[in-house]
Amino acid sequence: MGTIAANDVSGTVEPRPGIAVHCRELTKTYGAGAAKVAALRGTDLDVRLGELLMVAGPSGCGKTTLISIIAAILEPDSGVCEVLGHDLRHLNPSERAHVRGVTLGFVFQLFNLLPALTAIENVAVPLQINGVSRKHAEARARDVLEAVGLSSAGVRSRRSSAVASSNALRSPERWCTTRS
Repeated sequence: MGTIAANDVSGTVEPRPGIAVHCRELTKTYGAGAAKVAALRGTDLDVRLGELLMVAGPSGCGKTTLISIIAAILEPDSGVCEVLGHDLRHLNPSERAHVRGVTLGFVFQLFNLLPALTAIENVAVPLQINGVSRKHAEARARDVLEAVGLSSAGVRSRRSSAVASSNALRSPERWCTTRS
């Protein structure tokens, strides 16, 4: 993960010591009138630096909405969401994309891999989007795949759909790490 200098985006606030994500009183509704649904109703959340967090709950309880707000994809109707010292309310779309691109990573439930790419290419894509050369991105991707038990010899030419299906039953802790 990269870091963003304070002058790179306009919504920078003083970071909260030890806190990566700070959300207060988040609300988000969808629809209007009788079809109006409140996905978030005053949600508070603090995530510490290095903390591994799993968001769980029944369908429709607001999990995806909350994650989308933290990822600067959606804007809340009200409330505050700060990510690594960036108050998302004050960022323009380009700044939001920049913060999202260099500070956040996701492990999706169903992998969301691009089937036409190899596993190495899929892992390298975010690095390349952030300016890392293809050669260096693929080298780093190879190292990361080996670190989680996916030997590059086994995934170099296999398409990601085959890798995903052959590893779908691996335990989630193999995919997640935290920094202290």
